[in-house]
Amino acid sequence: MTVSRISISLVTPCRNGATYLAQAMDSVLSQKGDFDLEYIIVDGVSDDGTLDIIRAREDRLTGWVSEPDGGMYDALSKGLERTSGEVMGWINSDDVYFPWALDTVARVFADLPEVEWISTLNPAAIDTNGDIFGIRRIAGFARDAFLDGVYVGFDGLGNPLATNFIQQESTFWRRSLWDKLGPDPLGRYRANRRPAGDFALWCMFYEHAELYGIEAPLCGWRMHPGQWTEAETYQTEVAIELDGMRARLNHTPNLSPPDGFAHYEGTYVVKADLADPASKWRTVEKRFFVAPKSDVKTALGHGWLF
Repeated sequence: MTVSRISISLVTPCRNGATYLAQAMDSVLSQKGDFDLEYIIVDGVSDDGTLDIIRAREDRLTGWVSEPDGGMYDALSKGLERTSGEVMGWINSDDVYFPWALDTVARVFADLPEVEWISTLNPAAIDTNGDIFGIRRIAGFARDAFLDGVYVGFDGLGNPLATNFIQQESTFWRRSLWDKLGPDPLGRYRANRRPAGDFALWCMFYEHAELYGIEAPLCGWRMHPGQWTEAETYQTEVAIELDGMRARLNHTPNLSPPDGFAHYEGTYVVKADLADPASKWRTVEKRFFVAPKSDVKTALGHGWLF
């Protein structure tokens, strides 16, 4: 059976992002693999040289626009509405894809029609120079873990089991999953610069499909002065979205498991045969556990290895 060529649609929302935008755009436009790419830039009337960077690359873009908007998620929604690819995602103007990212994503979705969204288990962070300074580890993804608040990041909303975020720029989904959310799924985040639209989207996705984890780092999130997301505001909105999802699904979070460790059944995509370059991807389920932060800090302090 011949598998159809995967089409990937990406959007970059930006405003006055000239410092890093060229690196972000080039990391997309230089991707190679067996996929078709749609790439759209939605700019919020920049005045810092951003438009010159876009114009220098416009012959390789599907389209771009520069006009007033209501913030990042307004720009993002407008961009995604203009796309038609089977697989969707977005990258902000200060982040970069690793060279293998889109080829890996395309092959996973081509091999596994039952998988509706994926994200990396090893989110990477880069500095102002673009060098990797950290790769964090997520043991696995599971809906119950999401509902328990395992992926809320920062201080974890007081949850001792909380771990890292689902990395937005390394998350990709099928258009069929997006369409299940109805028109303008990010509508609540379009009116102003509210920062937690990505987490709100994960809540909506998780009500329809399991998230599959992939080992490969796919994108580098850049840490730099003037970062937009502010932790306290983000966490406040995360709590609202998570509480709403828990209420809809009648879920009571398990924050104090009897043995001290929370156990979950995770969903993963892996190569069927690591020794075979032509090996297809397959899905697996396996158990992972999450330890309280205090236990992890104690273990690290003693130099223990897991």
